[in-house]
Amino acid sequence: MEVAEDGSKAWKNCLVGYFIEKKLPFSLVNNIAMRIWGNRGLLEVLANDKGFYFFKFSNDEACSNVLEAGPWLFAGRMVILKKWHPKLILSKDSYSKIPVWVKLFNIPHEYWNEEGLSHIASAVGKPLYADSLTESMKRISFARVCIEIDASCDLVDPFDLFIGNNLDPKPGENVEILVEYQWKPKICTECKSF
Repeated sequence: MEVAEDGSKAWKNCLVGYFIEKKLPFSLVNNIAMRIWGNRGLLEVLANDKGFYFFKFSNDEACSNVLEAGPWLFAGRMVILKKWHPKLILSKDSYSKIPVWVKLFNIPHEYWNEEGLSHIASAVGKPLYADSLTESMKRISFARVCIEIDASCDLVDPFDLFIGNNLDPKPGENVEILVEYQWKPKICTECKSF
């Protein structure tokens, strides 16, 4: 027990990650991780031959901050991250739902608030959160929202938003909302998972 406890100390501030689709070359993952997480406390990147990457951070808070700020894309592919813990079994899970960053274009200004964006994003999947530029309305050419999508549903492309007014007796109109996925995961049609 003492040997295991002592050995665990080296891994306590580590995230374990893998890619849902094919793995990326180590040098590419290392370069991207150092670029985006270097200022967040990333110290070292390691990998094994089964497609798992180990991201060692300076402290537990840095690990938690990176986990909470996700999901993360490396070269257009989503990396699944887990906090390392003793007795962790390295296995790649199948997922029926995953978070994906989506850009929504052509949003009417009256919908540019938390409730409005959530309403519009729910046409694509379950809205999780928006990026800081969207939340602060510093960029209004499109909204960037992290949305949980379901493998049992088709990916939504452009869709119509009906704009009406309860005070106006005239019929409303449709506005086409354009959808751009930062990454489109492959879906197994048999098992309905990514």
